[in-house]
Amino acid sequence: MIRKQSGRPDNASVLGFVGMLLAARRVRSGDQNALVASVDGEIARLWLKLGPARGDKRCDLIAVRRAGGGSFRITCIEVKTTTGAALPNKASLVDYAAKQIEQTAAVLLSTFDDVGPFVAPRSEMLKEVLVRAASSRWGAEKKDVEQRKIWGEMLKDLFSDDVESPVVRVDGEIILVMLRSTERERVTPLKGRKIPISVRTITEKTAEELFGIDLDEKDEVSDDPVDERPGLWAEESGSMTNDVSETKPGRSAGGGARRMVSERSRDQTGLSSDDVESGTDNSDGTDTNGASSELDRLSEAGNDTGPNWPPRVNALGMIGQYEVAQELVYQARKAKGWDERFLDKLLVGPAGVGKTTLARRIAKQLLQLEPIIFNGADLRRPEMIVDRLLEAGKLPTDPVGTVDVDSCLVFIDEVHAVTHQVSTVLLSALDEQRNTTIGNVVYNFGDVVFLLATTDPGRLSEAFQSRPDKTMLQSYTLEEMAGIVWLRSVEKLDQAGLSRETCIEIAARMQCSPRPSVNILEPLVANFYGTAEHTLGRVPTREEVAELINETAVAQWFEETQGTDRNGLSAGHIQYLKLLRTRGASAEEEIRRALGISNRADFVILSEYLTRLNLISVGPGGRSLTSDGRRYLTASSPLDLRDRISRRIN
Repeated sequence: MIRKQSGRPDNASVLGFVGMLLAARRVRSGDQNALVASVDGEIARLWLKLGPARGDKRCDLIAVRRAGGGSFRITCIEVKTTTGAALPNKASLVDYAAKQIEQTAAVLLSTFDDVGPFVAPRSEMLKEVLVRAASSRWGAEKKDVEQRKIWGEMLKDLFSDDVESPVVRVDGEIILVMLRSTERERVTPLKGRKIPISVRTITEKTAEELFGIDLDEKDEVSDDPVDERPGLWAEESGSMTNDVSETKPGRSAGGGARRMVSERSRDQTGLSSDDVESGTDNSDGTDTNGASSELDRLSEAGNDTGPNWPPRVNALGMIGQYEVAQELVYQARKAKGWDERFLDKLLVGPAGVGKTTLARRIAKQLLQLEPIIFNGADLRRPEMIVDRLLEAGKLPTDPVGTVDVDSCLVFIDEVHAVTHQVSTVLLSALDEQRNTTIGNVVYNFGDVVFLLATTDPGRLSEAFQSRPDKTMLQSYTLEEMAGIVWLRSVEKLDQAGLSRETCIEIAARMQCSPRPSVNILEPLVANFYGTAEHTLGRVPTREEVAELINETAVAQWFEETQGTDRNGLSAGHIQYLKLLRTRGASAEEEIRRALGISNRADFVILSEYLTRLNLISVGPGGRSLTSDGRRYLTASSPLDLRDRISRRIN
């Protein structure tokens, strides 16, 4: 059962919970005596931070079970869930999941090592994490009591101080839950990792089977609500290789530490972000008295009220526009299910909010069509539409009379810029008859979907705005813009991407502007490539370059090379503010002349940002400095205005 401090759970939390629940039922269909604990509580997070690396990368779950010869096997589990038939950015997410698993595995191995000052607290905190999982409600009380007895004895043996303590093996499993995939469930090993990791896919058929399984296997079922967090993990043949990291426990002054014996390297890579789609696991607090305790109340697992990182993607594999993307997916499924034509769309929003990308995703992912793309400013004659349809093979070579246009999707960006003649033709193609005349030929657009986009809907006629279904796109928040930067950094650096703090630094310095925020990555990465090459004396790897690109280094780079402060203000912005402080309220033309700005568009961009930060105001007398603007000029260091940088007003 999911609990939140307030409000309803968001879509990502619910989707993550579904994946966790499916993993739990997958377990119940196999090994009944394995114990799975969440790695998302306060104690678990502190335990991770005492590990050999930074500890800010973690998987979702750890599963403990007895293995042959009195040994134990601990599996680090990461769950990635999507409502679609395929996981967007699968390769990147699998690689990131493997790193989450390796980070957690490193802390597990160090927990069973009797070297260093943190051995005892690491062991005790891991014990507490597992005890709380064992004491949680899973179903009927009778079944819970029986299971706690099994888990209590298992944990006693695992954390025993006996000299002949058992060997502990550590491996990992990535669970990809693809709720619309019709493929068979499969398990494949992931090569080249620091510990053995396999990738398991749970698809639609398996999900339906698992949701039909009685978790208590026909035992007495309580009517009371239960915490359905995963509690067991199935061990199946073929899911892991035999090459596993091992720890050989030994006596320690800490009372619960073990000595690690492993042929694999313990060197682990840190990571600065959380799961993309997993939800938080919240439950009620209670007391604990050791690994064998049987507790009657749920344990507190901790609340994560901060943002998820890496950021979640929407139903079309993009960051931001979550509600719009989900609605478009529903509409496409309805159109396909009922054999209807997908509605024509008018996408309305400021520049850089993903209108073109959204159109491409709708065409390819939802409608399985290649879009035919036009820019309204270039679309001067109706015949240009016919020419492109001919090139795409959607019309006969010599159209005469009345011609049906083959099924396709036409996207026209900045549609407000088309000529009056083109506008008239488009309106006819958008009406109920779907017919329009170009030259001496009547074209039937009944099987054509039009996606139109505009940044200036006021320039469109009422008819043009009413015929297609209008879809409003919101500007990005600073967090969403940072997420877009992260996605591009993954492409450039071929690893888990930059940290949240670094991406926010980039987005803020670039004024939360989509294209500039993404485009700046090329010179930024090139700069740190040069630094790494000079330091190492060789060609650096992408991972080595990525390690240099941290929040502090990025801030210094922006100040030295771009001349922008922490709020994205350049020397031009400061000159603008100083001018208003000297002259008082001034008209646009006067300011432009004084600043030497000949292009009005450049002036509008400069003014818009200062207005957004509430450093200037616009009134009858022109533009004037606000009290915040005066403080900004006199402060010893730049004020923190990052809460104002987002273009969207929440």
